[in-house]
Amino acid sequence: MYQTTNTPENSVVSAIINEVLERERDNEKRRMMIEEKMQAENVSPEQFMNALIPSLFLGVSCRVTNEQALEVLVLLATSDPSRYLKPASRIMKNFILASDLATLTLSDDLLTLMVTQISTNPDVELSDNLMESVVAFCDKERDTSSRLPTLLTRSLTAISQAFQKAWDEKLQHENSQQSSTSCVRCCAAIVMLCGLMTRREDDLLSKKRALDDCLLVILLDNNDPLLQMSALDLIDQLTVARVTQREWLLSKKTLEPLFQMAGNEEDESHPILGGSTIRILSSICKVVAKHDEDANFDQSESSSLLLTRFHHVLRNFTSGKSELDRLAQLDAISSFGVVSSQALEVILDDELIVPCWLSLSVAQPKLISAILYSVAMVLNYHYSNSSDAPVGVKSDLCMRLFVMLGQINNKGDNGSMPLVLSHAKSPVTETRLGAYELLQSVCRKSMFARAIFLNGSDLFEFLLNREGAETTVEGKEAKFKIVEAIFAQEKLTSLMDSKLVKALETHIKQGPHYRHTQSWDVATEQ
Repeated sequence: MYQTTNTPENSVVSAIINEVLERERDNEKRRMMIEEKMQAENVSPEQFMNALIPSLFLGVSCRVTNEQALEVLVLLATSDPSRYLKPASRIMKNFILASDLATLTLSDDLLTLMVTQISTNPDVELSDNLMESVVAFCDKERDTSSRLPTLLTRSLTAISQAFQKAWDEKLQHENSQQSSTSCVRCCAAIVMLCGLMTRREDDLLSKKRALDDCLLVILLDNNDPLLQMSALDLIDQLTVARVTQREWLLSKKTLEPLFQMAGNEEDESHPILGGSTIRILSSICKVVAKHDEDANFDQSESSSLLLTRFHHVLRNFTSGKSELDRLAQLDAISSFGVVSSQALEVILDDELIVPCWLSLSVAQPKLISAILYSVAMVLNYHYSNSSDAPVGVKSDLCMRLFVMLGQINNKGDNGSMPLVLSHAKSPVTETRLGAYELLQSVCRKSMFARAIFLNGSDLFEFLLNREGAETTVEGKEAKFKIVEAIFAQEKLTSLMDSKLVKALETHIKQGPHYRHTQSWDVATEQ
């Protein structure tokens, strides 16, 4: 049993509540009496709520019952929400975050009140406070509760019901703007709750049902692109949540409308939502790439749908685009390329997509850097993930990708390293950093030994030169990591001249920010 602190304020508030509820039955008179006594006792609304809030939860030992506390909260909140409910929401959130909730319970009546305010109250701070309170309570309960149903399931059910009410009002054109706002708030709360870890079957089913009944509903509402945009943003949040709802994201009923918005070789992308949808599909690809490495993703039905349809989307997204669109395109292609070895091979075999990905000929510095970073990201992923293909297959794909960078830019089969090295000497910082990232990726693996040694004199002279154009801290550290990557490869160092190995070793001992100093005497003699 949770025991409240018996402070003078708590005693005063308890006395006020008990006296008023006993003496008066009319709600308006009750409210007036409470406010008069608060004024007489010099108790502010915040102090009053600070004493009242713990009593709202079942399992709290205090002089005011749970029913009495809820009755008074509703009474005061109805009369003046900004004066009472806003501080109450703040205090409730802090109380839940600071409390051990093993012995406390959120009643259905209190949960209903909180969900109603989350979905309908125009005050954003109040709504956010209550939403965070529900999520925090669910998160703390998950480790200790054996209750059926859990608060997570109860909360998802209550929020889904609030969504359905708001959605019905929207369809009937009753206060449409407020109804749309309520729908988005309910979906935002569902996404936050779906990010909580749980293994209980009833919770997992409740999450899936809530996403289907609410988030998918607004995603499919073609009459309201702004509402669909909100749905896309919330789906994006699911891809980076603690629990990503991978199964729901990869289901056909979720992917199908996304592919329709993104467009394909036959149909144009949505004029408003197309770019955002491609970004979401890229994020879903990253979810797949991060998933259990032991699972053979390429064999699943959902993977086949994602690989085939997203490939069509990428082909449609290859011409007539602005530089901003090309940045989105790069993210999409590289995200697709890390889904699996099969996905990377599909990209490398596509004569339409590869030039759009790797061509540096008309790119601005920011775009050049993004291209180099994207190639590095794909290489790094396939270095560290070999579950879906033999190591030899992975190595061949990585080598093929790097060689194609030179070929696409008219540098020949051996032109990739000189091309990247030339960008590493660029006067533009962001271009240099992109080149450093790709050089580091290449120099991490001995499979690129031939490319390294073919350009050895230029490469090592550049890396070991402390007096070059690199003046930024991040640039010096990035160059240093390339030297470390080379020195860590025994197969490479075993083929090097001993003087070069010694120079690399000395360089590493000196660190990334070493500067050669000259004594004052020597300087003046010169």
